[in-house]
Amino acid sequence: MGINSLNDIDQHFKSNTQPPLQGSAPYDANGTVDTFLGRMPNRESQVSNLTNPDTIKNAINTVGGMMGGGFALKAGKELLPVAQKAIDYLNPGKAAEEFRSSLGDGTSSENIANLSQRAQLAKGSRQQEALIPKEQLYAQEGKSDVYKTPESSLPEGNIPKVAETIAPGEKYGTPQAEALSKAMADFRKGKVNKELGGKPLDTFLDKAEEIFNVPELPEKAADKIEDMMSMPTSRDSKYFSDPDVSSVYSPKGKLNQLHNDYENKPTLDNYDSLQSALKKELRSTESRAKVSDTAQTKVEQLQSNIKNLNSDKEGFMKTLPENMQNLENDFRNKYQSYAQTYEKGNKETGASLTLRRLAEGRHDQVTDSQVVKLFSNPTASDKAALMDMGTSAARNAIYSAMQKIKPGDASGIANTVLDLKRTKGFGDTITPQMEQWANGMLKQIKRANLIKGAFKMAGGAAIGGEIGGPTGALIGATAPFMKEGAKTVLKKLKK
Repeated sequence: MGINSLNDIDQHFKSNTQPPLQGSAPYDANGTVDTFLGRMPNRESQVSNLTNPDTIKNAINTVGGMMGGGFALKAGKELLPVAQKAIDYLNPGKAAEEFRSSLGDGTSSENIANLSQRAQLAKGSRQQEALIPKEQLYAQEGKSDVYKTPESSLPEGNIPKVAETIAPGEKYGTPQAEALSKAMADFRKGKVNKELGGKPLDTFLDKAEEIFNVPELPEKAADKIEDMMSMPTSRDSKYFSDPDVSSVYSPKGKLNQLHNDYENKPTLDNYDSLQSALKKELRSTESRAKVSDTAQTKVEQLQSNIKNLNSDKEGFMKTLPENMQNLENDFRNKYQSYAQTYEKGNKETGASLTLRRLAEGRHDQVTDSQVVKLFSNPTASDKAALMDMGTSAARNAIYSAMQKIKPGDASGIANTVLDLKRTKGFGDTITPQMEQWANGMLKQIKRANLIKGAFKMAGGAAIGGEIGGPTGALIGATAPFMKEGAKTVLKKLKK
């Protein structure tokens, strides 16, 4: 017969001559009696023990840590906290949802958007790190002429060497050095002594003899100086030597403007602006080249322009001091690593489409299953990116994997954690603490089911008609021992 009201509880106590938890063994010194659930308090000793905190603690720990709780309850407000602990244990869905919320919150879309923010931050940080050596290099050499021969490689930067060639062993002072420097400048301008005639080199040699008071330079010395002064002050350009270099630039377009800026002032800064624009134009043209011959011709010219421009820059870099060359090498290595991690590359090892979408902020094109796949089967580039994103990103991925689990499904959440670790490639993502929680939750679920089964066998679960669920089973099981307490709990929980 079911118990559906407080009157039914009264009738239950009157008619139930053999309470389901009452034993037949004599009471011991502690006032307890044998029952099928173990030693439990008898009715006489129960009243005095109800106010004892130790009794409550010990009771809660009885039978799997929970069964005794019903026998340590007392009427009124003090009854509810203990009952709630028992209820929570018997209904692990709440604890499972708390675990789920520790991994993330919000909807599936909000979680993926959060993951995308982490990917964008990681990508930006890696790019900024790669650009540091470049910024240092350009801060010092950005205004330098890419094609100009460094003065240190020219006679102008080696006055002592030229002077020693003209007048071996002779000492000279500042006036001679300044006069020799001016003579070199005149030579570069192509000046010729009108009275003596000849070539600019003849004029320079005559001036050198005059400055150092040398009657006539030996032929060997004159030849050596001629070699020095014949060194070009600028290097040839592969980029500008191509007659078709600007054929694919629109006359009023940005590329043509950057090309003209570089031609008029071929600095490292202007090289960088032109090269970046060429790469961008190439990327946008390549997609059209598959269906257009005209676009394919443009692609080939753009590729040639970029190659020649980079060759000119490499020639310039070789003229710089070693510390500047080291900055360039450091930048190239770091930027290559960044590009391999976050930009489209080899299908087997490069950044996956899912990662690129997340890192570019296109999270609306990413699903939960794609997030799980990204973490369970990452490419080499994906792994590097996930390392950049940190452990918080892994929590987003686990949260995505749990989106298919219904709220309160403790078993589903716990088994998902273990399945991710054991079969989905999340071995490094699922921490030992998470695995321990999942195993512990499955044990709790099993014990809770056994306990609820025991309640039903005892007849107490009938009170569920009034309260419903495990709560009714809990109160029903305590009824034979706590008539007044059960009434109070029933009233409280019905509100």
